[in-house]
Amino acid sequence: MKDKFENKFIKRGTNVIHFEYLGSLISEDDILELEQKLHVHNLELSRFDTDGVIYASMDNFQLVTYFVISQPIINELLKNIGVNIVWETIKYIVLKIWKKVKTKQVANLTSKQKTQKEISFGIKVKLDKNTSFNFKLDGDIDDSTIENSLDKILDFINKQKLNKEFKHADMVCIDKKTKNWYKIDTEEELSRRNKK
Repeated sequence: MKDKFENKFIKRGTNVIHFEYLGSLISEDDILELEQKLHVHNLELSRFDTDGVIYASMDNFQLVTYFVISQPIINELLKNIGVNIVWETIKYIVLKIWKKVKTKQVANLTSKQKTQKEISFGIKVKLDKNTSFNFKLDGDIDDSTIENSLDKILDFINKQKLNKEFKHADMVCIDKKTKNWYKIDTEEELSRRNKK
């Protein structure tokens, strides 16, 4: 029954920013504020509460709570790198949710044990059918580093080459010393781990 109810909040379109989250951490007032902030720029919020949904674990390569910025929106943002009021609004909503979830934990269940781990949070960006990135915003990073790193996302994306064939999303993390983004090839890393 929950699936039918939740699906009414999922939207499609070129002006949609999608938000997946654990409902127990985000209030309806928070959702309303996000919707209002985006609506000012003719953007819509699509959302899905994943509370109670079980996913296969990929450890550090899976974001639990995240925003998905659609390809048309990213393309428009890349045309206007610099001072961009839409990007400022997206950064605002990302920072708001990051502050809510940065110290929270989620249960990690395996066949052998149940452990607690920090909620991974970030932004998913798809450049085309073959090329996508998951920008991970770890909870143990200070506010100024997060803000500076968000300012560098569009420049990072603009420098990336499109993949000729489909590839799973690369994880992109913040180097805490340089405060720059660096890319981890998810497929190569998982292959390396499986060989151990």
